[in-house]
Formats: sequence, C-alpha cells, structure tokens
Amino acid sequence: MLQSFGASEEAVTLFGNKTNEDTVKTLFQQILGRTPDTGGLLFYAGKLEDGSMTGITIAQNVFDGATGSDATMVANKLAVAKAFNTSLNTAEKKAAYAGADAVVTLREMLATVDSSSDAASMNFDETIQNLVDDNKKSDTAINATVSNSESVVISEAAASAHLAVTTHSDSGYELLTRKVDVFGIGIYAAEGVAENKLIHAANVMAEYLDNDENGVVDNQLVVDAIIASKATVGLWKNEGDLDVITEGQRRYTMDLGDTETRPEWHVNNLPKAFDASLEEILHSITQNGYALAYPEIFGEKTGTSVADAMDVARGGQFIEIPEQYPESAWYSYTDPSCNYMCMITEYMYWGLTSILGAQASRLDIIGKEWQYNTAELVQTGDPALYSLLTDDQYKFPTHLPDGTYAFEG
Repeated sequence: MLQSFGASEEAVTLFGNKTNEDTVKTLFQQILGRTPDTGGLLFYAGKLEDGSMTGITIAQNVFDGATGSDATMVANKLAVAKAFNTSLNTAEKKAAYAGADAVVTLREMLATVDSSSDAASMNFDETIQNLVDDNKKSDTAINATVSNSESVVISEAAASAHLAVTTHSDSGYELLTRKVDVFGIGIYAAEGVAENKLIHAANVMAEYLDNDENGVVDNQLVVDAIIASKATVGLWKNEGDLDVITEGQRRYTMDLGDTETRPEWHVNNLPKAFDASLEEILHSITQNGYALAYPEIFGEKTGTSVADAMDVARGGQFIEIPEQYPESAWYSYTDPSCNYMCMITEYMYWGLTSILGAQASRLDIIGKEWQYNTAELVQTGDPALYSLLTDDQYKFPTHLPDGTYAFEG
C-alpha cells in the first residue's frame, strides 16, 4: 500500500520532477488528505534532500504517527487496500494492475476513503474487471509492465506485515542505508537497488519463515539459529556494492542481485527469467538456520542425514567434484567454487523448490544439474530427501513464496 500512495521509485511516472517539498505535500495529501504543517514539511523535505529517508520511509512514518481521526482514516485506507489486494486473486488480475493508469485507479479509490469509510461496502470486483477489460495485454507487454509497475500486491503486504523499509545504524552495514527487518533478520540494500526489489525480498523471507502467514514463525529454532549466526541478506546493484560492509559482517551476508530479483516471475513464470530471491534467501535459511538448529540432520558435513541422501543423489560421496558423475546420479553440480558444504546447500534448494513447484517448467534449463524437478519426481526418485523436507517436525514451507506475505496483524 505504501507504494500505492506514491512512495516507490516507480512512482516517478506519476510524481514527475517534483521538488522535495512538493513530494512531501503529495504524500501527506494522499495519506492524510491534508498538507503537512510547516515544521513537518521542512523536516521531511530535508530528509529527502540528504538521502537519509526515501518516500516509502516517510510514508511509513506518517502512517505510524497518525492519531485520532487521522489514525482511523489511515486504518480504513489500509483495510481498503487489503481488500483490493485480496481481490487481485488471479494472474490476469495482477497483470492488469500494472502501469500508471492502473495505479491512478487505486489512488482515486483511496482518495475517497475517510474516517467513516467501510471497506466491505466498496465494489472492488467491478473496478478490477474494468482494468482487465481495458488492459488486455500480450505476454510480452505483461512481462514488461509488471516489473515496472507499482504493485499493491507487494507493497501493501509489506505495510500490513510491518515489513517497512527503514534507515538504521547497524554496525558494519552503515553504508547500506536501507533495511527491512524480517523476524529479527536484516535484509539490506545498496544504493541503486530498486525499493520494490528490497520489499519483495523481505516478503519472500517472511513467507519462507511464516509459511502459513499467521504472524508467527513456523520454526522458532531455525529463526533463532539464523539470528545467532548473524546471517543477513544484502541486495546489490553493481559488483562490489557489498564490499562496503565492515567489521567482519560481510561473510555473514548472502548476496542477492537487483537484476536477478524478479517479482514479475510469479506472474509470467518465464523459465529463463527466474526469481533468484527464491534461491538465495532459501540458501541463507538452510545454511544458517536448519544446518545449525539440527546439526545431525541438516548439518553441512559428511555423515548427516541430508549429506547421506546427497551422496546417493550424486552417485557417491565426492568431497571434491568428480571429473564425471556416475550415470546413476540425478544431482550433478559442477561449479568448482562450491565445496561439499555448498553442495548440500544447493541440494536442499533443488529438492525443496522442486517439491514446492518452482522448477516444474525449467527442466530444460536445470536438467544437467538437477533432474527431479517436480514433487512427484523427488518423492519417487529421492525418497530420503523428500522424507526430510516434508517431515512436519521441521516445519519446512509447504507452498512457494510469491512475494506477497499477507499477515494482517
């Protein structure tokens, strides 16, 4: 929802070349229906000027600081946006909510919401169907617009789950000025990373850890292990962006590139344009969470349950990558930079995302490395891994994250 109020990078098409003061005025008008007082105007305009805050962090502050009738109106706007978000329940509807015209439609709807409004009385289905009818697009057009549009599906989820982009003073990460806290785990972004990519990554992390989206992590042992290991995720725009991380924190940070973070994949499912956040964030969770919480089961060393399963999948226990894998192998990772521990991380990623359906259309791309790309193939071909990843005591996700964490707490 924050982005639907104009606080995203993509909103430049609607905000144009506004001054910092005009941007702040627009945000206040859209959120509270009024202009800010002089002190607030100068304060927030100054924050935009020195780069210490962005439009989305200002919007979050305005939300959090609302009182009285302002607070009631904000709550009603959130309720309307959540109901609108729920109504975007098909790929066609999500794709139709793309581009400036669609954003204006929601803005106009939200502009009518005040302290007496009731979300239940608003007709979202008709509004969305009009968008669908007016915005029939080819697959190519959909692919282009979904990634560049303001998406209430992503941004409103961030607001309702308190996955807000904030500034911070975390030791070692001072030069990565934006952060989202996900159950105590930091997701940081370098300069130039699109705000919607940061929000998407945070939502994916939240969905992996709270897969039933009830506001409570599914496996507290795993989250505690991640936090204790100091593990974080860092989004970068250019090679070397994360080198500014200091005080030894760099080695705890899982890399995730801006261009490889693709929220649009969850609409278009293009096999070659995969959303890498599904991979890199899961790597951090298994490597720094499950491996430490259950060292004899998921530990990244020889002799653990998952390592024994992997040795079968690779056709033998290969501490070093063999010149050629046995014909019996269905997992044949060949990256020379990946040691035995890394092989286990990748093995768990391939197994779980195949079970969750992420790899179903990608066999032609991944087949040389991983052959069992569906839940059925993992269950029948690699029963040891399937049993581990579907054992309820470990609380692995049972549905694939799509970047729309929906807890409404």
